[in-house]
Amino acid sequence: MGDPRTSDARLAQIERVADIGTWTWDRRNGLWWSAQMHRLYGVSPDAEPIGRSTYLDIVHPEDRDDLRTSWEQMLEDGGPWSGHFRITRPDGALRWLHARAHADVDEEGVAQVVGVVRDVTDERDAEVRRRRAHEDLATHQGILQQIVRGQPLAVTLDRMCRDIERRFPGSQCSVMLVDDDGVVLRDGAAPSLPREARDALDGLRIGEGEGACGTAAHRGQAVVIHDTLVDPLTRSYQDLVRTYDMRAIWSHPLKNAAGEPLGTFALYRSTPHTPDDDEVMVVRAAADVVALAVERERAERLLVRTAQVDPLTGLPNRQQFLQQLSARLARGDSRPAVLFLDLDRFKWINDSFGHPTGDRILAELGERFSAAFDGQHTVARFGGDEFTVLLHDATARGISDAARLAAEVLTEPFVVDRGEFVLTVSIGVAVADDDSSAEGLVRDADAAMYAAKEGGRARWVEFDHSLRQRVLERVELEAQLRRGLNDGEFSVHYQPSVRLATGEWGGVEALARWHRDGRIVATPDRFIGLAEETGQIVPLGMQLLEQVVAQAATWHRRGVTRPVSFNLAVSQLTDPNLVSRLAEMLERHELPSHLLVVEVTESAVMRHIDVARTVLEELRRMGLYIVIDDFGTGYSSIARMRDLPVVAVKIDRSFSEGLGVDPQAEDVMGSVISLAHAFGLQVVAEGVETPEALDRLRALGADIAQGYLLGRPQPAEDLDVLMASPPIG
Repeated sequence: MGDPRTSDARLAQIERVADIGTWTWDRRNGLWWSAQMHRLYGVSPDAEPIGRSTYLDIVHPEDRDDLRTSWEQMLEDGGPWSGHFRITRPDGALRWLHARAHADVDEEGVAQVVGVVRDVTDERDAEVRRRRAHEDLATHQGILQQIVRGQPLAVTLDRMCRDIERRFPGSQCSVMLVDDDGVVLRDGAAPSLPREARDALDGLRIGEGEGACGTAAHRGQAVVIHDTLVDPLTRSYQDLVRTYDMRAIWSHPLKNAAGEPLGTFALYRSTPHTPDDDEVMVVRAAADVVALAVERERAERLLVRTAQVDPLTGLPNRQQFLQQLSARLARGDSRPAVLFLDLDRFKWINDSFGHPTGDRILAELGERFSAAFDGQHTVARFGGDEFTVLLHDATARGISDAARLAAEVLTEPFVVDRGEFVLTVSIGVAVADDDSSAEGLVRDADAAMYAAKEGGRARWVEFDHSLRQRVLERVELEAQLRRGLNDGEFSVHYQPSVRLATGEWGGVEALARWHRDGRIVATPDRFIGLAEETGQIVPLGMQLLEQVVAQAATWHRRGVTRPVSFNLAVSQLTDPNLVSRLAEMLERHELPSHLLVVEVTESAVMRHIDVARTVLEELRRMGLYIVIDDFGTGYSSIARMRDLPVVAVKIDRSFSEGLGVDPQAEDVMGSVISLAHAFGLQVVAEGVETPEALDRLRALGADIAQGYLLGRPQPAEDLDVLMASPPIG
């Protein structure tokens, strides 16, 4: 037999490890409790075991009857018994116990009862937390589904507040949202707070010391105020917390994915309170769901705004403008008009200086338009460099004033990257009638705008129905232009020139022609400008340049020294591939570069002098000669030509027309020729159509003459026949 004391010690150790208490009762010895039983029930080990009546007294009242009934049933029947119940220990702690017992019954009744007891409070609490967490998750998932389906934000916020209030009885909940300026918090939801309290909280400033919510939004961290009557964060809000019985406040910040403040989620209690771990976990999860709802709603608002506002200028965009115009037409209480504005020659800014420069000009223009019209009319960016203005009630005076105001907006230069840009605008006007639609009215204004451009730009034209046909013709010509490029319908004719000092043929100028099936499709004055406006001038220019180089090489192989000049448009000057592709053509056709002469109009050079200088210097280093075409039509001087690698200036035909007839024209031409020679430049006079003009040019000292008198533009084979004979004059 072992030592009973050793057995008792071993039993006590096992009980402590298993966290169970044991007890027995029999007829002879009565009731016995182990030491662990005393600990579980919170009584001293020296105390006597609790009697049956006292035992039932410490059981929770809600569990007492069930426990008594089941216990008596065991004593009557014998056998095993088990049950869960709550007790209130002498120290006031509420604990959950799980007990099991077994009764041995003989002929006299119950002879012995053996039982074990285990404290399962932590397990029960964990189970409650798991169940509540599952319920919370289900609630949050339901709210998230509603958010995805587009439930209004106010409904989502209200529901979340009510769910938290049910979860924690005695609390009141609010959501406050950061305003658009990020300065104050605005009332978002607070279903249980009095309306007066919500109004008092609305507009709470964000900052340190601005109550629990203002401070939480400022810090980006949760703020717990256990007692608002003593906490310094609520010192300035004593009247508010006393009036509405806000004795404790816990505010959790709402943040977006980038960590930026969206608002606060707060709980209020009428007594001093510190949130426990469960409350912290639940409210943090709820705040995350609320933040997601707020962020989604703001993202949707931003998408709507983005869909209606041009991001570069801040003006309404095409969609918003058409919506407003449609609404105005539907009301029918006034006669609106549309002004369609297109910036003149804006494309060369993008081509020459890059889109960032163009964007900065457009952004500033948007600000100018907003300030100029000042809400009187709706002005929108329709696309690219196109703007539209909606006049709500069109009168002749109103249209004139609006067009003048739009033009005046551009009179002040745009200063970008230390450069100054002066722009003009062409304006088309269309006035609504009873049958007008928004799209149709804009289309008509667009047609009138193109008429303004064709009329010389920087002007406004009001729509009439004859313009519709002109627009359709232009659209058709643009389509044919693209087809002609694909089908190779463009060719080159050549116009000769004469050296006035010797009377011999000089070089030839390459001029574009467009034929289909042996007939002229359009003249150069129509399709060249259209090609520039539609961006087709670069591929068209390359097609023509390939023909020019090939023809010049053919003449060179035949031993004919015939310099060929060709024109470069503005867009070609800014084409980054121009120099390399031209060099490749010269090498492939084995053409000496000095047999090519580049002609660039004065206006093209002066509009972007820096880009022109760089490209022309590269071409000159390749061996090509540079001539300024249409000199006298721009704003430059011969002196400025010294900044460029130029060998000659080509005087515009308007200066030649009066020679032999108008003495003033002769004086002007003589002055230009003398000044050009003084700067070492040759002079080419174009548009020579009479013998008198040719004689006067020779007398004035011009170097080269070109015009219909000497030879019209013609195919290369016809030119060969012409130049086989001496020139006229």
